[in-house]
Amino acid sequence: MGFLSSLFKGNKGFAAATNALLAEHMLPTLSSDQKDQVRAQISHIFRAGGFPNITDDFIYTQFHSESRVVQLNLVALALNDLGIEPPYKGEFWHEVRNPFRPDIYDSNDIAAVQARLSNQHGVHFQLAREPMHLMDF
Repeated sequence: MGFLSSLFKGNKGFAAATNALLAEHMLPTLSSDQKDQVRAQISHIFRAGGFPNITDDFIYTQFHSESRVVQLNLVALALNDLGIEPPYKGEFWHEVRNPFRPDIYDSNDIAAVQARLSNQHGVHFQLAREPMHLMDF
């Protein structure tokens, strides 16, 4: 069913998987100033979603409650907004309109993107399993 579900999702799953894997790889390479900018931009993304008066505590709680792949897609959105490019030639941040939709994330898509990144750039890395804390990445 993985192939058929990919047909129904279009390339949203591949886009989300690409963003997650590239963001996972980039997080440890960001300076502390860049990480602060990413955190601020994630807060802006939450508020721009229609709730301009939500508190930082609400944002932190909501971010912490999401799966790592959702969190990484939020990081990718923030990196894109900040103009921070992925580290590999020819890679770019993909538009994922609603990174909170759980049905766009599929392990088959993640495996396919891992294989593509390995073949094209000679890198292989895994998504960490544990969700991250916004203030600790």
